[in-house]
Amino acid sequence: MIVRVRIYPNKKEVIIKKPGRKVMRVMSLLRELGYGVYEVVVVKGGKPLTEDDVVTDGDEVEVYEVRSAG
Repeated sequence: MIVRVRIYPNKKEVIIKKPGRKVMRVMSLLRELGYGVYEVVVVKGGKPLTEDDVVTDGDEVEVYEVRSAG
């Protein structure tokens, strides 16, 4: 399984490779990237995903870091 991830705001691109797997939960994807569910918003095809949604081989997702300034 290969998933292409674009991380914003720095537009970094990461390729996640998991041979032998067909699906991966968003929660597992975030762990792989070093994020928690409250630190980012994950979007696929213009729609936000929850930590229980899955990504599949060939998917492209966007990860937006959530920042607070006050």
